[in-house]
Amino acid sequence: MSLQPWDEVSEGIPDPRRVFTVRSDVVRSRQTDKQWTVDRLFCADWVNVVAITEADELLLVKQWRFGARAFTLELPAGLVEPSEDPLAAGLRELVEETGYAGEGRVIGSCLPNPAFMNNTCTTVFAPRVSLVKAQALDPMEEIEVVRVPVTDINGLLRRGELTTALGIVALQWWRLAVQRP
Repeated sequence: MSLQPWDEVSEGIPDPRRVFTVRSDVVRSRQTDKQWTVDRLFCADWVNVVAITEADELLLVKQWRFGARAFTLELPAGLVEPSEDPLAAGLRELVEETGYAGEGRVIGSCLPNPAFMNNTCTTVFAPRVSLVKAQALDPMEEIEVVRVPVTDINGLLRRGELTTALGIVALQWWRLAVQRP
């Protein structure tokens, strides 16, 4: 028996939110002919930035996260605007959230949770960034920029100080791109 894509029987009524749209769809298995209702989140694509300063420091941002109800230490990141290139989005988010800028390149992408989400998260690597201006935060953003020596990245992970799944994936893409242990 070989796996087959599922058929969409009907689309539910979209329930748009600020960052995503929720929709319950009816799907049918081609193998069993059974139908199920599945919930889907339609989200914009995301981008994470692994930015390294000229002093060999990883740029991180500290901010309050409503879902976790806690401060988190994360990579600069954000939504990719409609028709925006992920590289441009990453470099834009880097400047907005940290004030740092430089050249970059895409080093990987992943599906955040394909079980019920439709989007992609791209990782941008920006080596040798420098401070060029003040932060330009969105109205709901309150972000502290944190610089950590690259040599302490493993320590951050081991101590549980860097816990966002997509940030950890981005650091793995960075390790693969620059051949660091």
